[in-house]
Amino acid sequence: MVKQLINRLSALLTQDANEGTPSLSVESAAVALLVEVCQLDAEDHPQEEAALKRWIEQSLGWSSAEAEQLLQESRQLHEQENALYPMTRQINEQWNEAQKFDLILAAWRIALSDGELHRLEEHGIRRIADLIYLPHSEYIRAKLTAQQSD
Repeated sequence: MVKQLINRLSALLTQDANEGTPSLSVESAAVALLVEVCQLDAEDHPQEEAALKRWIEQSLGWSSAEAEQLLQESRQLHEQENALYPMTRQINEQWNEAQKFDLILAAWRIALSDGELHRLEEHGIRRIADLIYLPHSEYIRAKLTAQQSD
C-alpha cells in the first residue's frame, strides 16, 4: 500500500514537472549551444552562420530545409533560455563522449570560420565543454583539430 502511494506521488510529481517545460530535442539543444557560440562576440558573421548550417547538414544528416528550420527553432530556444543548463542537460543525458567531442569541434570550427578567435568565443566554448563534461584533453584536441583544418 505504501509502495503504491509512493509510486503515485512520484508519477504526479514527474507529470507536473514535465508539464511546465516544453520538450527539448537533443538536436535543438546542440544547435542552440552552437548559436550561443555564434553570438558570443556580439557580431554577425555570415561565415559562422554558414559553418553552423553545414554542421547541421553533415553531422546530423538533415536536408538544407530541415537544417534551416532547426536553426530557426534553436535561435528561439536560445533567446528564451537564460541559462545553458537545460541544453547541456539534454546533451549529457543522451550523447556519448564522441558526440560531445564533435559538438565542441563544431564550436571551434564555427568560432574560427570568420578568421579570428574572440576571447569571449574561447571562453564560451570552454564553458560549454565543462558543462557537458568533456575532458580537458578532448577540448584541447578539438581546438587543435579545428585550427589545423583551417
